[in-house]
Amino acid sequence: MRALRNLSATVVQAAEASAGEPDEEGWRRVTIPIESIPHAAAQVLRLGAQHLGLKPAALRRALLDRIEAVKALYAD
Repeated sequence: MRALRNLSATVVQAAEASAGEPDEEGWRRVTIPIESIPHAAAQVLRLGAQHLGLKPAALRRALLDRIEAVKALYAD
């Protein structure tokens, strides 16, 4: 939840309002508003490994595409 504070106040408010209880590993499920898939992908990736984008499927695909592009930069 702390990492989300680096995003907009609207995102923070939505996350806090929708946050469930932490699961056994400490993860919480939240719902946040997005402007567009490309914008959301860029914002969510700022959170690093402290997040897991679940929905929509187009956002998951965009996240994977960006991760693969960065990975390709570091490939030998």
